[in-house]
Amino acid sequence: MRQLWNRAVGLLALAVLEMALPGLASSQTSATVAADFSESALRASRVVLHAPGTLPNQPLAVFNGVDMMNIFIVIEAGDHHVTILDGEKFEPVHRFRSRDALLAEPRFSPDGRYLYLAARDGWISKFDLWNLKVVTEIRAGLETQGLAISGDGKILAAGNGRPHTLVLLDADLNPLKVHAVKDRDGKSGSRILAVVDSPSRRSFVAALQDVAELWEISYNPLAEEVPVGMIHDFRYREGAFIPGYLNPRRTTLAEPLTDFFLGQEQGELIGASGASGKGQVVNLDVRKKIAELDLPGSPGFGGGIAWTWQGKAVMATPHLRDGIISISSLTDWKVIRTIKFDGPGRQIASHEKTPYAWADATTGKARDRLMIIDKRTLEAVAELRPAPGKNIE
Repeated sequence: MRQLWNRAVGLLALAVLEMALPGLASSQTSATVAADFSESALRASRVVLHAPGTLPNQPLAVFNGVDMMNIFIVIEAGDHHVTILDGEKFEPVHRFRSRDALLAEPRFSPDGRYLYLAARDGWISKFDLWNLKVVTEIRAGLETQGLAISGDGKILAAGNGRPHTLVLLDADLNPLKVHAVKDRDGKSGSRILAVVDSPSRRSFVAALQDVAELWEISYNPLAEEVPVGMIHDFRYREGAFIPGYLNPRRTTLAEPLTDFFLGQEQGELIGASGASGKGQVVNLDVRKKIAELDLPGSPGFGGGIAWTWQGKAVMATPHLRDGIISISSLTDWKVIRTIKFDGPGRQIASHEKTPYAWADATTGKARDRLMIIDKRTLEAVAELRPAPGKNIE
């Protein structure tokens, strides 16, 4: 949950940082774009700036007095920098030039030492927070649309829009496997809409943007084999099987998803599709839709959060067109509460140790505000305007 907390505070801090920390003039040379993104080509693109074991195994002196597990990361979209904040004092510790156009949410190693950053042009960077240095980089594609890290921190998954691949890397950014993303028949390719980690299932879940399928890729070495093609008898293994470790298990849908969210137990996925306009609940064990969530407008499930309220799991969902936030039960899939917001919602964030959630808007009157929602009462209790008139990014 650390990333969600960092994201929430980062939203609040960004407008202040843009004024307090002016952009530094810097140039960055892009590597030659290779047409080949096979596993061997990825290995050739990998750059090791500091080999494992060559940097001090303790935080630098600048972190004296800083809780290393209470550090906030702010992605500055305007001038391609990353700022590291002391989470207690809310003061900058370090600021560095990043690759251009980073994806919004960085990924952390479980021990908090390493930060993984993905740029939209396919570059993945591993940053040592203790030593404030980029240690390794690799180019995983031409257009990366999502990055996830396994619960044990050993494997990363990068989903690409171009080429149509899902790339699996180890923690030092060595390629493990490159999956060509195609439908079950191998005929139609697809971009990856998003890829997320499901720690309880020890797997990555990826939604295909152009094909009506979900992929679940287990990083459990003991995962059951995946059946492919026609299976005559599962008990007697009459048919074709491939290893379950690092290979996709497919769920066929009626139409491609445009957005999705994993429930608290992460055995059920809540997704939206453009044509139906309704939320669909997909069970990852039986690999089919089991319910519909009737929400108005255009729900943005990917920007939602879940928590336990009065003993049951609930989910808050921003709406990308309408100025509302829906709070729904994850038990019976009914809407419990609707909160009005002066603008289309974009992102809700929170942390398991706080009773509050933060919500922001994309446009309209609320574009410079954060709405504070009390997770105990399901009511909006306050609004913050860190920099009146400036968009919160």
